[in-house]
Amino acid sequence: IWLMPGSNKRTDFQLFLCNGDNKERLFELIEETWIQRIELLEGRVIYFARGEICRRIDSEGVVEEILLRTNHEEADTKIAYLTQHALDSIENLKQVCVRSPSGDIDIIIIMVGAFGKSETEIFIDNGTGKYRKTIRIDSSRLTEKQQNALVGFHAMSGNDYVSSFMRKSKKIWKL
Repeated sequence: IWLMPGSNKRTDFQLFLCNGDNKERLFELIEETWIQRIELLEGRVIYFARGEICRRIDSEGVVEEILLRTNHEEADTKIAYLTQHALDSIENLKQVCVRSPSGDIDIIIIMVGAFGKSETEIFIDNGTGKYRKTIRIDSSRLTEKQQNALVGFHAMSGNDYVSSFMRKSKKIWKL
């Protein structure tokens, strides 16, 4: 594992992250850093779910959220579940921001379907680099009926994109 204090960054970080142990250590390091620098949260709350454990990190300290323990591997629905828990358990919550670097639209569709008409402002920080956008989920123009149908439609249609095919069109055959 290369992510030790004082170690150098690998030149091929993508290859580095192909190793599951390295990826797990990266997330351990991120969690440890938030805990060590808790004063930087400035009133924010972070739910850090890694493996089966979920910890709430805020200015008061670190608490393991027993009710949020799960062995669920699918991140999209886990994120929606954690968002719902935050909405239910934190009084006077004004904003929620979910960071989703993937260009995948699953999390956006699930969040619009679940929280499209929320009283709390819900944002998704989506994408990377020049394609990074912040999308406000709670101000959807879809009707409630459309929102309720959105998740089921997406699941049935399998409508998704794979980044390796992004911006590549279908070949047109000429007869």
